[in-house]
Amino acid sequence: MFTNKQKELEEYCQKLYTEELNYLKVSNQIKKTLPKVVKNKNNPKFNKPVQDLLLLHDQVNEVVDKKIEIATKSLDITQSLLKQIVTQELSRELPLFRGKSLPPQLCGKVQPKENYIAQPGDLVCTAISNDLGSVDWVLCHVKLFNHEKQEYCLVDYFDENNKSPIKHTAKPDKVMPLPTSLSLHHLPSTEFEKNTKVYAMYPDTTTFYPAKVLSSPGERRTSTFQTYYYVLEFEGDTVPNHDIYSRWVIPIPKKL
Repeated sequence: MFTNKQKELEEYCQKLYTEELNYLKVSNQIKKTLPKVVKNKNNPKFNKPVQDLLLLHDQVNEVVDKKIEIATKSLDITQSLLKQIVTQELSRELPLFRGKSLPPQLCGKVQPKENYIAQPGDLVCTAISNDLGSVDWVLCHVKLFNHEKQEYCLVDYFDENNKSPIKHTAKPDKVMPLPTSLSLHHLPSTEFEKNTKVYAMYPDTTTFYPAKVLSSPGERRTSTFQTYYYVLEFEGDTVPNHDIYSRWVIPIPKKL
């Protein structure tokens, strides 16, 4: 998947380069035509160079529109690649709880105690308003918790490395902590059962969406790579199922 995205980006970059050459070609034609327009402005032949110029103008507009379209697509692919790199980097194995009973809070699906406060640096799933007036649940970094205001200060994880990342504030009921460990023995108390409705981070993004568990990690322990991965079906997705690392699977937020 990662290699395919790279190839697609290279393809669009080549297209953009080709359009740059087209733009240069038409621009040079305009430079050659303009003197003819000026020279013949009081001549009966004036109309012909003007028509040529107008035609070239239309061609330039078409090339510019094409360049914008290709550049926009290239940017989308680049952002997708960056998010893929982010999620791959963050999908390193979590610590394993080796006991066979009483797992700690945030071990898999185990929820934290009431009034739990995430610490600076913790990864969380946060409800953030989007431009459409609805809410997206996205991966964020906790910067601090303001005890006086009882609210978090957070940064969208994907936006964090920008020079001036946008900071968000959120009340605790809009912040879902993520698992900080997993169970070595796949305890039922730490894993969501088949057909359970959950929220999970969609592949190559940093956004969480509703999904249904098709298979739990405990049912997949025969595969070393997939030992701590769920098989999920995302609502409305055309792809029938996805392997999602347990770190990115949480209960459905109480307040949607």
